[in-house]
Amino acid sequence: MVSGGISVAYLRYTPEHGWSLLGTGDHYGSIEIQASTVVTGLLIALHWVHDKGRCESMIILKDAMSNDDYRKLSVCLIISRHGHG
Repeated sequence: MVSGGISVAYLRYTPEHGWSLLGTGDHYGSIEIQASTVVTGLLIALHWVHDKGRCESMIILKDAMSNDDYRKLSVCLIISRHGHG
């Protein structure tokens, strides 16, 4: 991320493919959400590993999306055994 810039990430979960993140172009790459991910009422500290072994992280603030989308993401992370608060 460029300092001062805004970055948009597209994260998705499907039962067939698990978690994936939209990379460059239109390709979703598989990721593994790490146990160090933290979900709270105000933010999600998301930690993941790419299929190539590279570790990355991102902070997702609650006000970065609708309340409903934040709730859905939080619940999905928690029930898939990722994230704790």
